[in-house]
Amino acid sequence: MRAHEQTLSEAGAQLVYLSTGSPAHAEEFRAEHGLSGAVLSDGAGAAFAAAALRRGWGALLRPRAVTNALRALRGGFRQRAVQGDPLQQGGAVVFAPDGAVRARQSDAGAGDLLDVEALLRALG
Repeated sequence: MRAHEQTLSEAGAQLVYLSTGSPAHAEEFRAEHGLSGAVLSDGAGAAFAAAALRRGWGALLRPRAVTNALRALRGGFRQRAVQGDPLQQGGAVVFAPDGAVRARQSDAGAGDLLDVEALLRALG
């Protein structure tokens, strides 16, 4: 998402990243990756559950996770110590100003990428 922050912001999005790690880990992640949006901590996973984002061994151990890991390695990303819930998958939710959900994406497994074009369409 970092590569698309400016485009999403120009389209009217206010980005908020959600972490299952501690607040300190969330802030470290924001600073390390130069994210302009807020990074919030949800160690209990309530927001992830409310957004219906996948969690579990099946999502973590999908065969495509190996391909995704190789793509990340080629891009210069290295897995470090896990911070938070390793079984929780990511995703994105686009809310309208009135709080209505315009779009929701849930990663099928570890390392999946979001469809940024679909998020931009949802922003209008």
